[in-house]
Amino acid sequence: MLLLILPLTYPLIISMGFDPIWYGVLMAMMICMGHVFPPVAVVAIVVSATAKVNLLKVHVGCYIMVIAVALGTLILILLPETATWLPSMMR
Repeated sequence: MLLLILPLTYPLIISMGFDPIWYGVLMAMMICMGHVFPPVAVVAIVVSATAKVNLLKVHVGCYIMVIAVALGTLILILLPETATWLPSMMR
């Protein structure tokens, strides 16, 4: 996913003045969310097949993760310095 999306969006993000580290963290969160939640839900399908559990039951179990990732993404969008805080401590 990153190989398809990043070459198109990265120059736009840089030209608009956004931090590339923030953008990378945001992209990673969005891709992880896409792999777990419908309509793609690759991870949920693999878990369902491996554990031999109904896919709906797996999605119900993912609701707490839906809330956590949504809140984390909202915090990342509203407070972009949270993504760059740890790398700034390394300097």
